[in-house]
Amino acid sequence: MVVDSSFLSPAPLTGSDGRDDVSSPSESHVTGMPSSQHFPTSQHNILPVAEGFLNFSDVELICPIQADDIQNRWLNNYIPVPGQQAKNYSPNTTGFIYRMLKSYAGISIRGGCPPPFIHPLQVADGQDCHPLSTCLTLVRLFDKPIPGGESVAAEVLKREMARIFELHTTYTGSGVLQAFQAYLVYTMVIFFSLGQESKPFCREAVMNLQVLACSAAKVGLVCKEEQQHSRPPWEAWILAEAKRRTLYTMYLFDSMLASQDGAPTFLGIELHGLSHREASHCGRLGLDGNGLRRTILSSSVGARAA
Repeated sequence: MVVDSSFLSPAPLTGSDGRDDVSSPSESHVTGMPSSQHFPTSQHNILPVAEGFLNFSDVELICPIQADDIQNRWLNNYIPVPGQQAKNYSPNTTGFIYRMLKSYAGISIRGGCPPPFIHPLQVADGQDCHPLSTCLTLVRLFDKPIPGGESVAAEVLKREMARIFELHTTYTGSGVLQAFQAYLVYTMVIFFSLGQESKPFCREAVMNLQVLACSAAKVGLVCKEEQQHSRPPWEAWILAEAKRRTLYTMYLFDSMLASQDGAPTFLGIELHGLSHREASHCGRLGLDGNGLRRTILSSSVGARAA
């Protein structure tokens, strides 16, 4: 199974000279958060899975942003908010975002490993991951479907999405993140499988995603150890990193839909202060690490309402 190695361990960022990058905020995080050089280095990459030490049921995270603003993003087109800034994507940026997200949907459909915003240990044997395990099973319906089968498969996914959203207030702990991740995977798979005919549904789905993202963010987005310059527990780091990656992926998907519709794309000022670290898995899609970082900083933190 191919796994994004940058997601297995909170390894330090390095500068172009190979040393830990501790001086440039734009290279290590979005704004205001400590650099990742305080995390375990590569010699600590052995996860305690065999001993069964990972327990996601009691993880303490902190939310450093105004999470309620996430679920109200769809209103930005109708009610401007103070400090709101529109950003127009170039065709190259829009094309890159489209191809990257399409690859995420393809990874999910083919199976073998989850997309880069889901940590492999979230769906490991022995973990309680019902929304995610169900999702990664159902999306396989789109793998080599029979003629006309995609519409039937889409209806199956839509029913499961409705169930997740109906029950989302009952999820606790890591289940809140799993519901958010599963709903995002379903939405992207439907969009990239059915194309333009799915756009009206996907616009509504993005509004629901913003509600799920708000719920997940309120439970916490960063480890308290990140703010204390100390090493976080594996469970806390895995959930925090997965949650941030899922949040940024949702913003990218929202941005891509807006660009295709010719609608304005707004910078995600509500995410100010949230740390970011790019995935090497995404970099292997054909863009070098610096280019990916520039795209994320200028694009994934800027999304518009559906």
